[in-house]
Amino acid sequence: MPLAKGTRVKQFYRLVRDVTDDAYDVLLRTLVEAGGTFGLVWRDQLNASDSVLAVRSDLQLLEVRRRRVGRWPGTQLIGHRALIITYRSEASAFEVLRRPRSLFGWRAPDFPEDLWFTSDSGQLLLATVAHESHGWIFSKSIAKAIGQRVTLKLESRTAGDEQYFELAV
Repeated sequence: MPLAKGTRVKQFYRLVRDVTDDAYDVLLRTLVEAGGTFGLVWRDQLNASDSVLAVRSDLQLLEVRRRRVGRWPGTQLIGHRALIITYRSEASAFEVLRRPRSLFGWRAPDFPEDLWFTSDSGQLLLATVAHESHGWIFSKSIAKAIGQRVTLKLESRTAGDEQYFELAV
């Protein structure tokens, strides 16, 4: 179906598969160096694993804010909330962010979930839904930095899609 006249279309890049190994390191370095913030979802768990507790402890000094919300970039919960913690994106976070060894490795019970990044201006740069193996890059420069190492699919989204990627955190 054609779009209505005047409909604004934004392009983004969908990750076709997980980002691992050297490609994951390049993606993380590029995102961390972009500044801004990153966020993680902390699901309520009775028995948090040692790796979850270590990530929380090791990122503590970078914490910007925490909220209990029902949505974050790429996810909308119905009737539930999760703890979202936003962090400053600084070089000291790099080694902690490498621990899952892949972008879609950010999954409970071993790690917090759904890593995302924003720029200093608040623009969403990356969003993931790790347990569903979904990831999106919203920056041409980030896509260019990683595009030689992973398969990206250029896609379009309209104003109706925007709420799915809103930063409610």
